[in-house]
Formats: sequence, structure tokens, C-alpha cells
Amino acid sequence: MDTMSYAYARLVSIALLDLAAGAHAQQISICPSAIAPTNLQMVNVPQGWNANILGPLYLFSAAPSDGPPNEHGELVNHKHEKIKSGWRDQYDLEGNFPRGKWLVCRYGDTGRITLSKRLDDEIKRCSVRYQQGAYVGEALISIRCE
Repeated sequence: MDTMSYAYARLVSIALLDLAAGAHAQQISICPSAIAPTNLQMVNVPQGWNANILGPLYLFSAAPSDGPPNEHGELVNHKHEKIKSGWRDQYDLEGNFPRGKWLVCRYGDTGRITLSKRLDDEIKRCSVRYQQGAYVGEALISIRCE
């Protein structure tokens, strides 16, 4: 099994464990574990330079937001706790979200590249659990929203 398949299999098993533990959850959201080099492109490379993308961008973090990510509605009032195998952030999503509730997945060593999707309006809370991944800059993240 190649390294990308192995990392994805580990992420899916963590998500399935979460699903079994909380079968009442309305939605399980999984961020892709990495963005493959074939999905990345460099444009407007300065003349005389060659551009190479040498590896994937691994998932760095995930969190819900108030509205689309380009509106920067990041939720700052959340519970952060250390757990046995890493740490967990818990977000309360009760209340009015007129721009919608979104899940933002951040990639790369600083999380400056994102993938995002809108969550169901009925979602009331999200829990994001982190473990250190096998590669530099990689985090294994399981997300449960209910």
C-alpha cells in the first residue's frame, strides 16, 4: 500500500470509530487527508525559473466557520482540550448563522490553502480531534458534527 493510501486508510478508520461511538450524529464530515501534487498548479512563474511541486499538501487543521471562508468568519469561542492521543476542539453552533455554517479544511504547513463546504443548518456542534500524522506537517483529523 502506498503512503497516501495508508494515510487515507488511517483517517477513515478514525472516522469510522467516531461514527460507531456516536451513531446518533446527523453528519460526519471528513476533510481529504491531503491535496495531491497533480491537483496543484503554479502559474506566472518568473521567466528563467522552473516550477516543481514535490509532494502533497497534508491536512493541517479543520474548523467550522460562520459563513463562507472568504468572509473570515472563524469561530474563536471554542473549547480546546488535551486528550490521550492528541487534542480536541469543540465548537458550539447553536444560534443564528445567516451566512450558513461551513467546515473549513486547511492544508500545508501553515494552513493557507483551504477546501470548504457548507454544513447542514441543523448542525448544533462540531468536535475536531487531532493526532500527529506520520509525515512532517501532517495531522490525522477526525470530525464529528451533529
